[in-house]
Amino acid sequence: MMTLQVPFLVTLATSEDDAHPAMQLQVHAESSQGWQSTKLCEYPQEVVLMVNHGNPIHVAKCQLLIHHTKIPTRVDVFVKDHAATPHFRKLGFVVLDPNDSTHFNARELKTITIDATVAYLKLALLGCHKNKFNVFDQVGLVAVTLYGLQAATSPHKKQMDVTLNPLREAASHPPHHPSPPPNQSPAASSMTPRDNAFLDTFYVPHPTQPGTRLSLAQIVESLRIQRGRHVDFEDYVAAKVVKANEDRVVTLGRQLMQLQRQKGEVVRAEKFDAATLLKEEMDTLLGQVASIVDTIATPAIGEIGGGSPKLQRLRLSPTKSKANPPKQLAQDAPTEPEPLEPAMCEKAIPLFSDRLLERAYSQHVTLREPGVVDLVQALRVLPTEAKVLDALLHWLHAGILQLAFHVHILDRVCADPSFVRKVFATTSTVLVATVAKFKPFPQLKHDLPPIVTILINRLGDSSSKLRNKTGVTLLELANKDLMGPRYILDALLAIQRTAGPVHWRMTYGLLRICTSLFGAYECPLDTPDITTMVSFAAAQNGFDHPVTQVCEATTQFVVALYHLLGNGADVHLACLTPLQKTQYKHILADEWHEVLSP
Repeated sequence: MMTLQVPFLVTLATSEDDAHPAMQLQVHAESSQGWQSTKLCEYPQEVVLMVNHGNPIHVAKCQLLIHHTKIPTRVDVFVKDHAATPHFRKLGFVVLDPNDSTHFNARELKTITIDATVAYLKLALLGCHKNKFNVFDQVGLVAVTLYGLQAATSPHKKQMDVTLNPLREAASHPPHHPSPPPNQSPAASSMTPRDNAFLDTFYVPHPTQPGTRLSLAQIVESLRIQRGRHVDFEDYVAAKVVKANEDRVVTLGRQLMQLQRQKGEVVRAEKFDAATLLKEEMDTLLGQVASIVDTIATPAIGEIGGGSPKLQRLRLSPTKSKANPPKQLAQDAPTEPEPLEPAMCEKAIPLFSDRLLERAYSQHVTLREPGVVDLVQALRVLPTEAKVLDALLHWLHAGILQLAFHVHILDRVCADPSFVRKVFATTSTVLVATVAKFKPFPQLKHDLPPIVTILINRLGDSSSKLRNKTGVTLLELANKDLMGPRYILDALLAIQRTAGPVHWRMTYGLLRICTSLFGAYECPLDTPDITTMVSFAAAQNGFDHPVTQVCEATTQFVVALYHLLGNGADVHLACLTPLQKTQYKHILADEWHEVLSP
């Protein structure tokens, strides 16, 4: 019998950290850092995998490599044996070790017996182990690997069509993620023309020449030129960084080629959901290539068309490119952003160009991510003047309130919820950069409260990703180098003092942010502050709420209060029964002992 690794695609994740998207679970490589939930996320967190492109296949076991500090308390495992099956079937659950015995220096590899026919597999992470490193109560999976067993191939049986690549042979031992070996992908400089033919298949926009595209082969050549210059000047540290970028582009090219083949197969099989996922992943990889291009000095890019005949052959003619755009680029990597509604950018037109704003708010990740970086960079070089700050705050106030159908002219009818979050994320990023630049201005503290109030109200949004982004933005603004924790806490307390009955999401968000501010951010509290927070929690029935997340947030709030005040917290918690106080103190002693001990 051979042990075979079963491929999968991530079709759903309840949330994901920007730097650790769920898509990374699909990449079985040493460079992959896996998936992590967003900061201050709600539980359970779910990750759904489409196994073998949705074709039912026998899965013998599943291996989970758990993050060393962002550790789930328990993982429930569900399966569906066919895509048309309406509900998942629960197989069971596993409990994870809190890892404190290793001082968080090891990762737990959990092997789960599946032994079932699987088309979709769901992992539900029900909570996180609290420790001093997991400040924002996240969970993370470094790797997920599925295995099946296949008997030795009979010479009389028809061979499987290898072009579909439904299975990959795996070694008899599990992947050695805790101590990853050096990257063994072939170096760009050692590849033959036949090896690197795939580098001419994919293109990204030229960073400084609109309408011009660069193939991956040209990018690798540009990086080689830049590396050579660093070597000439004996700047070997910079040369090492550029060499790593060369190898990264080659690795991304190989992944793009594999995804392109898989996409062709699933399209021919009319599995369009899988094709959409593959296309989105290709867009993301092309965006990573584009970010590497931004690190290349412009003269090095320009030299692709000069010098030797070989480099001249690699030159991409702008005229030819415009008349005959590559098929892959036309389908998967748009280069022109969508037009914006005039109302969206009219207040910012004196500060930024239309195209810069269109890129930063584009629906396409390959345009939006570098566009946001460029927008923040453009903001940093603006004059530090009161009239500039006034224009920015008016525009940001409008941007935070925008919905997707307010943003784009062409898509006004269809408001994609995921894009609403991305519009909000772009504006929030620019807001933090604005505060960082104009912090010394007294006008900032005077004009910022309406925007902060909008952010706080977004804690009750129906989208968990938008709520999480809101919480992260508020905590970023609470940094002592920006507005400081006291400023944000005062805004939260003002909402709590005047709030009537609110949705449980709002209750949850307000309690979590307040707890983080006086706990992790060490914001000093006075008696009226504590009275306001406790009264709000009691008025919203937080101590006995029917929604589990609210009860957990209230528990964390009370435990943090006991940690801050000791038994002196009893005076402020007079609304609790003796039994409730005893239960909270037991939680403090049992679950938070490791966190609170010096």
